[in-house]
Amino acid sequence: MKGVAGMTGTATRHAIYKSLALRDNQGDIATKGESQGVTCKMIGLGLGIGVSTMIGQKYAVLLAAYSSFAVVHLLGNWQSMKCVQFSTINRQRGSIVMDSFMANEPIPTPYDVSHMERVVFPPWKKFNHHVVLGSSISQATPTTKILNEATDAFAKSP
Repeated sequence: MKGVAGMTGTATRHAIYKSLALRDNQGDIATKGESQGVTCKMIGLGLGIGVSTMIGQKYAVLLAAYSSFAVVHLLGNWQSMKCVQFSTINRQRGSIVMDSFMANEPIPTPYDVSHMERVVFPPWKKFNHHVVLGSSISQATPTTKILNEATDAFAKSP
């Protein structure tokens, strides 16, 4: 389980650091992020040793403590991901922006999109599956009727 978490963290960490970098300072952001990670791991290790010495060999209490800390850790990660504002568009973010546009609502900012994005419970349920990024016009509008409707809809937009 720890290996899967490490692999997932490594795969996503640099995208997060890149989104936080303002002016070619991605190295500084990565250094600070890694040092914060090491600090938190050391604090967690110390707290874990302290809690485990208090619990001792009581396995039911140990399981309850582990479960509680795991839930707090997951909730903390979930909340921290809402603070990251990605500058790229994936399917879900594109769907959120397009739904607002098609409903004649203001286009949400990256901050708003990051709070609307679903990370769990499953993320693919609440977005428009018809939004395809990087598709050609013939793929997006397979018939002339759909192309004309889309052209009319975009012509009427402000």
